[in-house]
Amino acid sequence: MNTSRKTSPATLAGPAVSVLIPTRNRTDDLAQLIPSLTQQTVDDFEVLVLDQSDDHAAVEQLVDGVGDERIRHVPLRSIGKSRALNVGIRIARSDVLAFTDDDCVAGPHWIENALACERRDAIVFGRVAAYEHDESIEHVPTLDIDEFEETAGRRWRSVGVIGIGANMVAPAPLIKELGGFDVDLGPGGDLKAGEDFEITLRALAHGAYILRDPRLVVIHSGGRPMKDRVASAHIAEAFVGIGASLGKHARERDIRAVTAFVDELARALMLSGRAIVRRQRPTHLRRSWSLIRGFLRGARRGLSLAPDDWSIRKSSPTPPGDLRP
Repeated sequence: MNTSRKTSPATLAGPAVSVLIPTRNRTDDLAQLIPSLTQQTVDDFEVLVLDQSDDHAAVEQLVDGVGDERIRHVPLRSIGKSRALNVGIRIARSDVLAFTDDDCVAGPHWIENALACERRDAIVFGRVAAYEHDESIEHVPTLDIDEFEETAGRRWRSVGVIGIGANMVAPAPLIKELGGFDVDLGPGGDLKAGEDFEITLRALAHGAYILRDPRLVVIHSGGRPMKDRVASAHIAEAFVGIGASLGKHARERDIRAVTAFVDELARALMLSGRAIVRRQRPTHLRRSWSLIRGFLRGARRGLSLAPDDWSIRKSSPTPPGDLRP
């Protein structure tokens, strides 16, 4: 072991941090992320690679090749990021959960900073920076955080981007109490996106806090060509997810969700109108329609959460198949 690293005290409860990585058919990206996790400034953590790939063998070979017993390959039969994360929450051996995506790279202090900023009553989001790229031809979703911010429970009033699930830290007891991630939302789910946004709304309604801490940083390489329909579709899916999240909470009779939906829709329509007046392409019209579609679908469905029984979390080994939420 590298004695220059800071080692957190071991406990019978397990490692200090459990890192959850949902992945599907992105072995090349994982090959960049996993080495960055083995080079952290602390040693007391586990990494759960929640694998929903068509070919589990490729990811298993990658994990085995790293040769680090802290990295665990968890093959899953189900599809959907939220379902994978809910499995990870069940089998994680730490009460501190750190989330990132398979197309990110973590800096060497990421887990150390996760431990420093973790709070039992809060979900913490960090910066998501873009890898070096040409912004004129490629769009990379990012989140800039320049200073520490705190949103108190029950005080959210608008949509905005609260945080991105590619860089998130949360206490396992809080996430379990909330019911885990909504399985309709997120990549692979019926509503494609918004799983990180929705769980923040649920946390705030629960009385928890949402923090944004600039010390937490990951580099995101998930770029999409600017002129490609894939990029446009991805943005539209994001607004479907936002709308669906608000619709689900409106069904729970949270008037703030309705207010936030109306505000966001009015903003998108205003921007579209301004573009039309200036004879520019009204890109926000598609976002407006996506927001409406998402809201209606979310309001019809309601919340789709994991079961209340999380009892297998610490006592069971990695499952041979899938633990369906």
